[in-house]
Amino acid sequence: MAEEYKRLMAPFDHLVVSSDLQMIKLLLPFLPLTNQRGIAVAIKFFELEHTMQLYSDKKAVMQIQSLGSPKKSFTDMLEQIRPYLDPGQSHSIDSIMSMLQTMELFKNFDGADMDFGNFPDFSNFSDLFQTFGEGSGDENHEQKGDDADDE
Repeated sequence: MAEEYKRLMAPFDHLVVSSDLQMIKLLLPFLPLTNQRGIAVAIKFFELEHTMQLYSDKKAVMQIQSLGSPKKSFTDMLEQIRPYLDPGQSHSIDSIMSMLQTMELFKNFDGADMDFGNFPDFSNFSDLFQTFGEGSGDENHEQKGDDADDE
């Protein structure tokens, strides 16, 4: 069974939806079906009215501006909206953020000052290991042969 998630109210909605309107929204499904449509439209009308009043008040506009954090990056924006999304959308946001982090990693790697000109040449080391490998095999072979001769 799919896990239920609780939708959060956006910070902006906290400013335009009074607690009374929120209560009416919660009671709406319990009202007679014939009344629900009119009340739902009235709720949206009051929200619109509160929004218009909010933007006409300079103090309120400053309050709206303070809702946002000083962060300005795209990743910060994605992190801010993620809690308000359903699980499928959250997964998409996670994928985008992972891709952005990978791109940032490659960007940082590309900009790194890497001087491979002074990197040691290990091409002769393979010959060295091959020589050790042959030498140790010959020694074991000779010892076995010597042991056989001693008997």
